[in-house]
Amino acid sequence: MRLTPEQIEETKAAVARHGGNKAAIARDLGLTRSTVANRLERVLAASSAANSNEKPRVRVPYLRAVETPPVLKEEAEAIRVCVIGDLHVAPGQDLSRLKWIARHIGETQPDHIVQIGDWASFDSVSTHDPIGSVKAKSRPSLRHDMECLRESLKLFDSELGPSTIPRIITLGNHEDRVRRYQDLRSELEDSLWIDVLQDFAQFRWKTYDFGKVTFIGGVGFVHVPLNVIGKPHSSPNIMGNNLAHDLIKGHSHRATYQTFAKIGEGQGVTLIDVGTSLPHGHVEPYAKLSQTSWWYGVHDVIIRNGRIDDFARVSMKTLQERYA
Repeated sequence: MRLTPEQIEETKAAVARHGGNKAAIARDLGLTRSTVANRLERVLAASSAANSNEKPRVRVPYLRAVETPPVLKEEAEAIRVCVIGDLHVAPGQDLSRLKWIARHIGETQPDHIVQIGDWASFDSVSTHDPIGSVKAKSRPSLRHDMECLRESLKLFDSELGPSTIPRIITLGNHEDRVRRYQDLRSELEDSLWIDVLQDFAQFRWKTYDFGKVTFIGGVGFVHVPLNVIGKPHSSPNIMGNNLAHDLIKGHSHRATYQTFAKIGEGQGVTLIDVGTSLPHGHVEPYAKLSQTSWWYGVHDVIIRNGRIDDFARVSMKTLQERYA
């Protein structure tokens, strides 16, 4: 069936508004994507036929540019990423949530798994409490912290089973505690930090240094971006103003979604903070008296065309109800 002139103009106007996004054109016109694709072929054919029958104007001494519809780009395939927030595993802590998260990943089968850092607390090497203080004496030993790390990694791995989904961890400031502790003790000769990295590698986690941004499909992942003097950025607005790409981070334990306007084709960038994957309602001792607004769970993120296309928050309560 031939398109009416009104349908042709209607289709051209939708293409001008949405470029090559067939899904957006379909929504605009209230049609299916297959119908839109068929229409676009007919519009292109009609334009080509009209141009081929066009007679030259003898009195015009210059060539006229011929208008053609924009090239239609197919949407890129979606990349699905399950992002696990700060876990902060520690000796004596209930690690059941690692089973629930692994079961969720086994059911949803994302393309990538990203743990955003601070897998373990490593309070044994914290520098916040003075040596000899009551708090310092009550800290776990380094041996117990290392055993807890291995136990949690093994628990997650065994629950997920023989999965080939790539695993990434963007190391956090709590893992970096071990490196800084080692740097002050030359007799350790890198052995302690290597032990931590080997523990992750044993369970097929690819590690990225604290503060280093790694990319999946054009979207950045990092525990927390560092400022010009190598310290964690504390202001989301400053981060957003400096960003040149979408970014997913952790560290604050709050689940936030922000967009920042930019000049260019994308017209903006998105910043997502994935909160924490601690047990629901658990607040670390240092934040007991503060207004935390912490959020507990994981994020299922969809990446398409170099941008965060969509995401869903799955709370720790929901994970427990589904998988405990």
